[in-house]
Amino acid sequence: MSNDEKIVDLSDMELISLEFLGSSAAQQVIDFIEAIRKVPMQFKWLTVFQLQCLSAQMKFHPDVPASPTSPMTSEATLLSNLSGTIAPSPDLVSVIERVHFYTGVSEDHCPLLFQRSDVQTRPFIIPQERHSVIPEKTAHGANHMVLKSAFWKETVAPEIISLLKDKTRGVRVSSMLPVRFSTPGEDGKDVFDDHIVLWISVHPNTTEETACRDANADILAILSKHGVQDVAVHWIEGAVERLGGPPEMMSVASDTDPTQYIR
Repeated sequence: MSNDEKIVDLSDMELISLEFLGSSAAQQVIDFIEAIRKVPMQFKWLTVFQLQCLSAQMKFHPDVPASPTSPMTSEATLLSNLSGTIAPSPDLVSVIERVHFYTGVSEDHCPLLFQRSDVQTRPFIIPQERHSVIPEKTAHGANHMVLKSAFWKETVAPEIISLLKDKTRGVRVSSMLPVRFSTPGEDGKDVFDDHIVLWISVHPNTTEETACRDANADILAILSKHGVQDVAVHWIEGAVERLGGPPEMMSVASDTDPTQYIR
């Protein structure tokens, strides 16, 4: 079955085989399926891949959206939470943002956003029109004189590494990379964001989203001290991997390299 198949078009047997219904499904995903069946036209955009991302989110972080089993939680609230209009906290990301934020970054499966420092200052806009689409992002090198020089490798990166290596923070980093994202303009040419992103990946199921949030200010302070001002910190979960398109995440390094522990 294609990942692009629409959920509203699938039968119960197909949904069970995908673990969206049945004993293996997360209860909140089951409730979500039942709720959207009552307003299918509002969710014709929802694909198998998107619900797989949501299902994984519910299984590994079941406490993020409001629980539909609560007698105070209405169907409208459930749909609102799971469709992404409500985040568990203003400085955390919603489910729909988690799934769609990196649309286009990878030709295969886009990484899931875990946390970002600019969630409030640069809000993720969810298209409301029936035929609207989410712009596709492309990752590029940061092209900043500090972040592409030996100074980054020898001074700035080691400071951030030392910060995140503090075990009391509860952050288990697997990779780190400065990037700049773009989206296509009306003429099809890349329109670059006006800010750089320090893209950090943590090992799956090792780090709390709030731990990433709590580290953001200190990371930004280090970058600011070294002259990197227009920057945000973005986090994903994942082992060391290519995230799609140039540049690659940090490659394997020797023990003599100050950044090797997160490679």
